[in-house]
Amino acid sequence: TREFVAPARQLALKPKQGAPIKRIYELMHQSWPDNGPLVFAFTVASWFANRIKPELGFFPFCSLWGDTQTGKSRLVRIANALQGFDDEGLPLSKINTAKGEMRKLAQRSSLMQALIEGNSQENIRFDFDVLLPMYNYGNPIRVTAVKTNDLQTQETPFLATVLFAQNREQFKSKAQMERVISSRKLIADDITAGTREAYDALLRIRPQELAWTFVEVMSRRQEIESCWLKEYEAARDEIIREIQDNRIAENHAVLLAFHRIVTRILGVEHDLFPYVMEIAAAKADKCAHREATPADHFFEVLDMLSEKD
Repeated sequence: TREFVAPARQLALKPKQGAPIKRIYELMHQSWPDNGPLVFAFTVASWFANRIKPELGFFPFCSLWGDTQTGKSRLVRIANALQGFDDEGLPLSKINTAKGEMRKLAQRSSLMQALIEGNSQENIRFDFDVLLPMYNYGNPIRVTAVKTNDLQTQETPFLATVLFAQNREQFKSKAQMERVISSRKLIADDITAGTREAYDALLRIRPQELAWTFVEVMSRRQEIESCWLKEYEAARDEIIREIQDNRIAENHAVLLAFHRIVTRILGVEHDLFPYVMEIAAAKADKCAHREATPADHFFEVLDMLSEKD
C-alpha cells in the first residue's frame, strides 16, 4: 500500500492591489483602538530589522495579550497577511520540539514570526530565557557542534522578529520583561458596536489585498531606510524625558518611530505617542530597578510554580 502524504500547505500569498492601505490601517485602528496601530507599526518595523538591529544593537519583541474572544488571533492573522502569509502563527505546545521551534524562528528573515497560545508554562516547551540573547544583534538562535575532530560549530542565525499573542504573559524575570513591548490588555468590554462594524469590514478584505501592504511599503524602502534613524532618535528623546529607563525608552522608540513613518506614508493623522507613553510607563513600573527584598523573592518563586502547585 502507498503511504498517503498530505500536500504541503501554501502559506505564501500573492499580493493583489485592492483595498487602499490607508483604509486597512484605519479599520485595524477602529477594530482594536491603539493595539491595532501598535501591531501594524511593529510588523512594518520588522521588515527593516536587517537595518535596525546592526545600527542599534537590538530589536525588541512585542506582546499582544488579554482576554479570550477579543480578536487577538484575528489581529495576528491580519498582521501575517500584511507581510504575505496566510498564517496565524506558531502555537507554543509541548508537542513541538525545542529544535523545531528554533528552526521555525530561523526560517524568516526581516519578517515577523508570531508565537501564539503560550498561556501556561506547564504546557509549552519554549524557553523564554532565549529572549535575552535573541534581543541583541549578532547572537545566533542556537549553536551545535559539527561532527569533526576539530572545534567546528554550526550557528543558526536569528534574523526575524517575534510577536507573542497570549491570554496571560509568561515573562517572569525583569530581564525578559524589559525586552518586550507589551500591549494594553485586551478586554471583552473593548468590543462595541463601532469596533464590531470595523472588524466585519476588515474581514471582507481578501488576504491577497492585505498582502499588498508589503508591496506598497517596500516601494518606499529607500525613503524609509534614509529617515528611520532620525525618527528613532527623536522618539527616544521624547520618551526618555518621562521614562527614566534607557532600555524601555529605546524599545518603545523603535515602534513609535515606525508608526510615525507609516502614518506619514499613508496620510493618516493619528498620534500614538500618548498610548506608547502609557504602556512604556506601565512596563517601567513593572521593571523598576531597586534592591530585591525577601518579598520579591517569595513572589518570584511563587509565580514560577504551576497552577496545580
